[in-house]
Amino acid sequence: MVPAQRITARTIRTDVVKWRLGQAFAPFCVGASVLARRTMSPLLIAGTACLFAVALSAFARARRSFGWSTLQPISGRLRIGDEGGEIACGDVLARTIDGAVARLYTGDAGWRFRVPAGDSTALCLLLTSMFVPPLALRRRGSLRARRVAGAVTVAGLALAIAGIALDVPMLPAAGVLAFVFGVGAMGALSQKVTSLPRPP
Repeated sequence: MVPAQRITARTIRTDVVKWRLGQAFAPFCVGASVLARRTMSPLLIAGTACLFAVALSAFARARRSFGWSTLQPISGRLRIGDEGGEIACGDVLARTIDGAVARLYTGDAGWRFRVPAGDSTALCLLLTSMFVPPLALRRRGSLRARRVAGAVTVAGLALAIAGIALDVPMLPAAGVLAFVFGVGAMGALSQKVTSLPRPP
């Protein structure tokens, strides 16, 4: 099958430097918020607010959406609409594809392209004709681990409802904690991550 000459995809670019800046500020935000709550110092509260503002600003500025953009291969480069610029074949360090969503990783940015379900094959062919082979993806957690997390979620919800119905104060609190933990674990275990080949 001949790869499409151009395809339209919803495009998002994440700046690596700005994203890492936000990650670097995150631990300081947590530490400062704990100190501010314990001391209730106006100076610490103001400083904590500034740290949170810087971190949130870095995360917000790191991601830029280009909306629906036309992806077009031109002389060994992938042109992204009118404002997204171009990505050279040699600049792509790795890539992944999961159905209608593809990601390209360069030294300074990560790109995500989402196409309608009917265009997933065309997107795959287009990127395969230009860039390195995609990394394999797998679920972060096993099926058994995801089932356990789901059971904890359901049990926590049932415990909270039973506690409210029986008017036992400790049961709703424990149920809510179990529910929140289960939902978080389910989300983390269901994420797809790259499966790197093992060295010989």
